Amino acid sequence: MHKKIIRGKPYYYTSVRENGKIKTIYLGREPTKAKQKEMEIKLNKTKTKAKKSIVSKIRLLINKSKKKKR
Repeated sequence: MHKKIIRGKPYYYTSVRENGKIKTIYLGREPTKAKQKEMEIKLNKTKTKAKKSIVSKIRLLINKSKKKKR
């Protein structure tokens, strides 16, 4: 989490890598809410990676079973 002070007020941001590019996401002005939002973003990203991994493993198993039937 990054903190930026503009005109004496704090703003919180985080950076996320998507498709090889870095994206900056505004989290808010309150540190506790900003930290909570950051945790939610990271949790969702982790879940997405896990789902992609499971799907790719299932595809491999299906392809292997098709090859054995031939």
